[in-house]
Amino acid sequence: MIGSMTDAQLHGCAFKGWQCFHCGEVFESVASASNHFGIDQFKEPGCLIKVKYGEERGLEIELRKVEQERDELQFKISNESTEADLKMQSMQGQHQIALRREEEKGYARGLDDGRNLLPSPAPGISKVIGQQSEKKEYPCEK
Repeated sequence: MIGSMTDAQLHGCAFKGWQCFHCGEVFESVASASNHFGIDQFKEPGCLIKVKYGEERGLEIELRKVEQERDELQFKISNESTEADLKMQSMQGQHQIALRREEEKGYARGLDDGRNLLPSPAPGISKVIGQQSEKKEYPCEK
């Protein structure tokens, strides 16, 4: 079961925690290590941002919380999922629906105007039109 072993155990050493090579402090819990190092390798360790341990340890924890909130907000902005983006998308959708409705109204008005401009049909044509509207039965429909 190599997958569950730490690097230290693979090399025959006991796991003692995570040691910062800047300040030399060892962190035995995941929470304390992530507070010091940050949640990924792109964060600056707490010892480099001049946090005095003991006196300002709470500031380091608050800093990491703010960094996480900032990262989440950047993620939302890049995915266009902030409240403003969602509201804008909703407004754009409503605008498209309103445009489509108005376009359909204009088209219907144009059809009505076209029908009103047609001359009345000759007397013989109305019989032909009436015959076309009758339903014809086909052998396959019986």
